[in-house]
Amino acid sequence: MISSTIDNLRGKALGLFGRSTQTAVILLYHRVVDLACDPQLLAVSPQRFDEQMRLIAKEFHPMSLQELSRCVRRRAVPGRAVVVTFDDGYEDNLTIAKPILEKHQIPATVFVASGAVGGRREFYWDKLQDIFLRDRALPGELAITLGDEDCRWVLGVEACGYSQHRWDVLSAQPQGVRQSAYMSLCDKLRPLPYDQQSAALDSLCRWAGVSAESRSTHRTMTADQIRRLASDGLVEVGAHTIDHPILATLPLEEQRRQIRQSQDDLQRLISQPVQAFSYPYGTRSSYTQATVEAVTDAGFTCACSNFSGVLGRSDDPYQLPRMLVRDWDGARLLKEVGAQAA
Repeated sequence: MISSTIDNLRGKALGLFGRSTQTAVILLYHRVVDLACDPQLLAVSPQRFDEQMRLIAKEFHPMSLQELSRCVRRRAVPGRAVVVTFDDGYEDNLTIAKPILEKHQIPATVFVASGAVGGRREFYWDKLQDIFLRDRALPGELAITLGDEDCRWVLGVEACGYSQHRWDVLSAQPQGVRQSAYMSLCDKLRPLPYDQQSAALDSLCRWAGVSAESRSTHRTMTADQIRRLASDGLVEVGAHTIDHPILATLPLEEQRRQIRQSQDDLQRLISQPVQAFSYPYGTRSSYTQATVEAVTDAGFTCACSNFSGVLGRSDDPYQLPRMLVRDWDGARLLKEVGAQAA
């Protein structure tokens, strides 16, 4: 039954690609790891990732982002092309994802936030999960000022612990104060400058009695690990700004600094050109045309966004659409790729 389902979806996916002979899909991943709690749905399990890569290698034409970028510029995008990318620079991109990519000989690009390299802090969305969505006792009330806003939550009985580990931000509305606080704080921290984000997280960690340092399960790569990632040419390292800000909220000069310095930092680190860029968050409101021009001026050959779409021969190489991949089995991946190509 499972085999016949995959065969049916394979036919649909390939048929959809076939009706549009010059199209490509760029896949967006963040993490390959088993997590007990993943509220942002950023992780794909190693078993699922291996299944996905096996199908990509068998049914499509996997290619590097730079190769695809050159095809876009020539307006000659090959049919059934699939590109694999990762955002942020988590350690598991090297330790878990890369061996699977090597197994199936699939190239990939990993976009790294250069300020997080070797850092002892977690990204704010991970540290907020550590604070609010783990089974730990917390103080009964939280009062914190974020920017110009005074925020307050009363945890009540939820101060004693938390057990709904499988909840995520897409599946349902928050159920309880902890989930509401988590979602609200993610929204409030996201637009803040990095120093204000860090100060707020330090304050929250003190309030919760939680270490501000990164957990072993949520580390970003060190400088040596990034050099190893890029050492054999299968995986390209791309830039993802310094601090992962919403670029559209920054003055243009600060946008340029975030773009150029992340490129310079990574080029010094790996002693290779860094030619690809990824806009943090990547939605159409996360950056502006001026941002695109700043990326172009920095000498990047292409840049990836985070909105869905199939890449055709007339696309802008500095606003490449990507399909965000969740923890899907192979049949679901084929279904989603086929839907993108429709």
